[in-house]
This record gives sequence, structure tokens and C-alpha cells, in this order.
Amino acid sequence: MDKPAYPFKVINDDYRFEFESISPTRTIQKVIQYKELEVDNLFNLALLDLDENGIHSDIVVRDKW
Repeated sequence: MDKPAYPFKVINDDYRFEFESISPTRTIQKVIQYKELEVDNLFNLALLDLDENGIHSDIVVRDKW
């Protein structure tokens, strides 16, 4: 991995990280969120887009916008 890392911030202790995905044409707010499931050592990991209203989405196709 020869690319620089994205700066990110940790949002309290709820296993959520926010960062910006930056391209030449736009900047997209992203969220990585994970939580432990009821099965030991099993986690759910989600990569989400964050819209201007603060709504999370994992079904948006951004290359169509």
C-alpha cells in the first residue's frame, strides 16, 4: 500500500470512524462502523456513505451521481 492514509476521527466509543473520500471531482463523507454480534468474536463491519442530512447508506452507487 503505497498511498497515504486518509485522516479520520473516532466518534465516541461506538466503534465508528468517519473520513472523507476525495476525488478530483467531489468529496464524499464516509463512515466505517462495526459492532460485535451475539456470537463470540464475530463482528459486523459496514462501509457507509453519509449524506448531507446525516443519513447513513450502504446502497448508494456514487459513480452514477
